[in-house]
Amino acid sequence: MIAYTEKIMKKDGGGYDQVYLSVENPSVVEKFREKFGERLLIYDCKLADCADNKIMCMSEAAVKSVGERQSGEDYLVQILLLSLCDGLLCCENSGVNVAIAMNGGKYDKVYHINKGINDTGKVLRMI
Repeated sequence: MIAYTEKIMKKDGGGYDQVYLSVENPSVVEKFREKFGERLLIYDCKLADCADNKIMCMSEAAVKSVGERQSGEDYLVQILLLSLCDGLLCCENSGVNVAIAMNGGKYDKVYHINKGINDTGKVLRMI
């Protein structure tokens, strides 16, 4: 995802100055922070512990970590923040679909990349 992010930022003429990252895994945040530094924006909330690398339901892990209400509020805030971005690079999931709907067609571009356990073999699709 870092490589795709860099490619899109360069391809679009440097039109994107910052990267807002919405993920559940703290190690991913650190990798993006190493690459993008001050240009990285995140919603600062407690993330699920993925240290044991087991495939798990992230929503269940978040509920165990911060409680059901806080987990739901954090999820909604992240979707709202995604909807306020100028462009979107994402994996397919229901939260992304809500962000796209909330954005109301104002994204410059939307890039879908399928990775991980939901991988369908499609690499990149632009809307």
